[in-house]
Amino acid sequence: IPTAATFPLSPTLDHVGYLVASAERLVAPAQALGLLPAGGGPPPPRRLGVARGAVSLADATVAAAFAVALAALERQGTELVDVDWPGGEPVFAATTAIMFAEAAWVHRHLLAARADRYGSDVRDRLVQGAAIGLDTYLAARAYRRHARQACLAVLAGASGAGDTGGASGAAPVDGVLSPTVPIVAPRLAEAADPAVAGRLVTYTRLADLTGLPAVSVPVPGLALPVGVQVETATDAAALGAALALERALGA
Repeated sequence: IPTAATFPLSPTLDHVGYLVASAERLVAPAQALGLLPAGGGPPPPRRLGVARGAVSLADATVAAAFAVALAALERQGTELVDVDWPGGEPVFAATTAIMFAEAAWVHRHLLAARADRYGSDVRDRLVQGAAIGLDTYLAARAYRRHARQACLAVLAGASGAGDTGGASGAAPVDGVLSPTVPIVAPRLAEAADPAVAGRLVTYTRLADLTGLPAVSVPVPGLALPVGVQVETATDAAALGAALALERALGA
């Protein structure tokens, strides 16, 4: 979806998305935007990858809810296979460098003229972004290209991608599953801790970096929300996986 009408934070990472009550409500707008064939629905996934490395970092509540979602998909007939999926510190470092540097560029004139209008936390990040060197920024952009290629290789069923990706099998997968966030929602005081704030974006930054579609579907019936994220090669595949998840979970 074009970002031309939005005010940017980081043009490289910015994406327009939807917030809807159910995946079913995405079908009509996706058709109108040309993301699905006219009059046709998204194909259901036949084989999905599971980012086990991401699951190992989740807390017990999230891991249990994620296991429920996987079991529901298998009962519905979806084949699941473990895959190696890019993530961790390289993704976090690359997205932070790109985001901070580009945000500092976007705000450079306004920050110079009206620094007092910014909250101290945002102002400090923009100053930090302005100090990021060109070499660091270009290295982050290079990793971005590398991560995208690694993700597409996993989705295509390629193997031997080293520590950046590679499916444990030759067949392609229609998407890769992970928890959306590795922890349940923290209290405000807890979220002020940079380590906690970093954990909140552990799994969501990769799709920002690669530009590949991602969708999060909540697991119903929990005291605090837990989401299951699916990253795919196309919008149609993302929507098809979201619909399959909702049906499997009875959402």
